[in-house]
Amino acid sequence: MASEYKVIKISCRRKNGDTASYVIQNGDIYDQIKVLQKEISYERGDIVDTKYIDFIKKDKLYKDYQKINCREKRVYASNLIEISNFIRQSYKDPTFLEEKLLWKKIQKDEQNPDHSKCAGKISDDTKEKTICRCMYHYNSTNTDKSACKSCSLKPKWHNVSNDVDILEYEFPTTKKYENVGGMDLIFEYKRQIYACEIKPENSTETLARMFAEILTYTLDTKRLEQESFMKKRKPKPAIGFFENSKQHKEFNKYKTELKEDMDIICEKISVFIIKTTKNKNGIIDFKIEPYN
Repeated sequence: MASEYKVIKISCRRKNGDTASYVIQNGDIYDQIKVLQKEISYERGDIVDTKYIDFIKKDKLYKDYQKINCREKRVYASNLIEISNFIRQSYKDPTFLEEKLLWKKIQKDEQNPDHSKCAGKISDDTKEKTICRCMYHYNSTNTDKSACKSCSLKPKWHNVSNDVDILEYEFPTTKKYENVGGMDLIFEYKRQIYACEIKPENSTETLARMFAEILTYTLDTKRLEQESFMKKRKPKPAIGFFENSKQHKEFNKYKTELKEDMDIICEKISVFIIKTTKNKNGIIDFKIEPYN
């Protein structure tokens, strides 16, 4: 079935590739699709079939839509505007975000974190799960530091933040939903608890992806709220990016270019910057600070 979207740009289409991606437009809304080349090939100006458009198919969560991680500037900006509109609408209708972001594909009615121990790493990696695990265990008074001494991870992560206490990492939603992960870092800053989405320094993921992920995960925090450190408080969604990372530079750019929309987003989602210094022992001293 024909949609109201037309192709305005061929994002990627290699002669011997299996897939091709296209930027598409309907009025002031921009999207991106990925299709199998053996199935169809589009040119600029072509009308796109509805079966290739994520928000019409609805077989993915919003955070996983093809367009959400698209770096083409028109799609990038359109995504941020859409997220700000979602947040605006949620103030009028408290169920709006859940309807837009989360589905009912539940695999388990209840899940618990299992983070009492860290076995250490036998090889290096810079995945966000590894970074967040070390940020918690290396700095926690509840962790057996013998695992840290035998851990092969280099560098390790030493918290030198002012007023930031890391309480948990990769904390799951109450229910286990299909394709829904954990909240990367749970920390306290000036008596407020934050559930924060973190990306490694070399990540190419977009701000829209970060915002969509943490908005999705914090729709179900009943299990987190039962933790003793919560003290009947509710977590505030947040994102954290590294100083001078792609996300940092893009945040600076869109905070100016889309000021009204970014202000709406940042009212709902707090933004932190992670500053690092590598010391002589091969350990990274890091600070988590509010973005100013």
